[in-house]
Amino acid sequence: MRFNVSVIAVRNGRRERGSAGGGGRYPMSRLRDEGVAERYAKEAVRQALVNLEAVDAPAGQLPVVLAPGWPGILLHEAVGHGLEGDFNRKGSSAFAGRMGQRVAAPGVTVVDDATLADRRGSMSRRR
Repeated sequence: MRFNVSVIAVRNGRRERGSAGGGGRYPMSRLRDEGVAERYAKEAVRQALVNLEAVDAPAGQLPVVLAPGWPGILLHEAVGHGLEGDFNRKGSSAFAGRMGQRVAAPGVTVVDDATLADRRGSMSRRR
């Protein structure tokens, strides 16, 4: 099952939205019996109220820091496939033969460490 809550909060004519939800392989009664629906509703309201206090983001050039997780997947999809070893070994990547050369703008640093245990893309450990 999947359960989503969407909330609209209005203050002084400003309208903002919040949402929360989740799901899994469990009966719908869990939404009531374990307070799941109430937790989602409270989170959606919290987000909408936070958004009512939000100010516009500054414009212009700013540093960008991508944390592990979904931002890393976005980076991987944008440039990561071309950096994968098999494409470079075959010579089919735009980055083939560029080992040790700058391939991004100054100030851009990307770390891909397959030795970090139990992470997506990490090497398997023998047990």
